[in-house]
Amino acid sequence: MASGRASRWVKRSIILIVLGGLVGGGAWYFARGRNSAPQYQTVPVARGDLTQVVTATGQIGPVVNVQVGSQISGIIKKLFVDYNSVVKSNQVIAEIDPSTYKVNVLKAEAELSNARANLALAQVQAQRADALYTNSLIAAADHDTAAAQLQQAKAQVQSSEAALENAKVDLSRCTISAPVDGVVISRNVDVGQTVAASFNTPTLFVIANDLTKMQIDALVSEADIGGVAIISSWTLTPTAPSRASSAKSATALLPIKMSSTTTAS
Repeated sequence: MASGRASRWVKRSIILIVLGGLVGGGAWYFARGRNSAPQYQTVPVARGDLTQVVTATGQIGPVVNVQVGSQISGIIKKLFVDYNSVVKSNQVIAEIDPSTYKVNVLKAEAELSNARANLALAQVQAQRADALYTNSLIAAADHDTAAAQLQQAKAQVQSSEAALENAKVDLSRCTISAPVDGVVISRNVDVGQTVAASFNTPTLFVIANDLTKMQIDALVSEADIGGVAIISSWTLTPTAPSRASSAKSATALLPIKMSSTTTAS
């Protein structure tokens, strides 16, 4: 009898616990539904502008950026400018050791003198051959040979003159001059450094013509480039902290430059 009563008591307790859990869960569910009801905010209907914004990163640089190189090879003997130096057009900014090119000029002058001497001898022989051929004292072949040697001597003089001018031009290129007015923003050589211009022209200096005229080379996504107009309002935000305002706005004429990629269409 006692065991039966205990069993019924346990069953009743379990049923009461389950019913209490169901009631509590239902109350919590309905209470949560009331608290998470959507909130609406209403405003008067108005007409406005829809702005399409394209965000891109890039670098700012001068509009005219001149790279000064060397057309000859040699050792940098002197440097007359440095970073941030203000230069004028045709101002001497560097000098390459001219020793080798001076020797080349002397050799070219000697070859020209030799060619002129051969020309003088060929002219005398041609005149003699003309006189002998007129009196039928030499064969026509000998006369033709003397005339051909005279023309070869003249051509050799012209070739030697061209070689001398080329040597002088190379000597003049030992002096590096600024092609434009501006400010030196990059110097890539030092005194004593060897410049090799055999395969490509080495860049010695980079000169910005006018730092008051700058341009932005922005990398715009291919998906956004179609939304960029020729005249657009742009905002520049520098990455470095500054005491000045971090954003500048202006309206400008922006040339668009795109680089071909493997995904371009």
